[in-house]
Amino acid sequence: MNNAFIVAHTAPRPWLVRLDPRLKLAWLVAISLVAVAVDSFIELSALCLFAALPLLGLRLSSRAAGVLVGLIALSLWSTMLSQGIFYKPEGRTVIVDLPWLQISLEGLFYGAQQGLRFVAGVIAGAVTMITTSPERLLAALVWLRIPSAIGFVVVSALRWFPTLIDEWAAIRRARQLRDGGVQSGVLATWIGEFGLFMPLVASSLRRASTLATSVTARGFDPGRERTFYPELVMPLGELIACALLGLATAAICAAKLIALRGGSLG
Repeated sequence: MNNAFIVAHTAPRPWLVRLDPRLKLAWLVAISLVAVAVDSFIELSALCLFAALPLLGLRLSSRAAGVLVGLIALSLWSTMLSQGIFYKPEGRTVIVDLPWLQISLEGLFYGAQQGLRFVAGVIAGAVTMITTSPERLLAALVWLRIPSAIGFVVVSALRWFPTLIDEWAAIRRARQLRDGGVQSGVLATWIGEFGLFMPLVASSLRRASTLATSVTARGFDPGRERTFYPELVMPLGELIACALLGLATAAICAAKLIALRGGSLG
């Protein structure tokens, strides 16, 4: 990859960028809570589709869309395979039976369900990060009474992620140019990829030191009250949407608790 996998190949529509960051955070929290509350494969699939709706407003390039689909498929498959191997209840249907490996159909299905929970949260988080500028996200976190120092660290980490991927790609290209791009097998390829770790750590430490010096030179005080411009103002329509998200999430979680309580009493 020549750039940060999705961020550099995305052009969010203006209306999606202008949405209040508090609404985006409420949407992210709602997706996360519902992903824990629901159980069935159909419900989790519907939740993933709901979480993916904002992707229509991102105008992903074909490359970014392909990478996103590939990452989702890889996440699902890894979860399915692990559960297919280690899922051990009685009465399971073994579809791969080898002396050193057994994979059950029930385990694959259970892994798909658990993977969909993860995918829903990842999609919602990625959309929130890509469409929200760091200063707006920090303003929303401070408005939620999260200490500004913690909010600054969180926003810095999110902002650092695309840079980290770009740095990894640059180190990888430098190694390929040095070695002439010769690959001698799968094992050598993986060893080479792990060999990029130390240069990446060294580069990250240098960038962190530069950031710390810059913050100190600007007199950053995490205990001092901060001001943000422009101030966060949520329009009526977004306020209604936020309230509906809260009500829907509360209703789904309450229904789940009632169902669990009814099952335990029965």
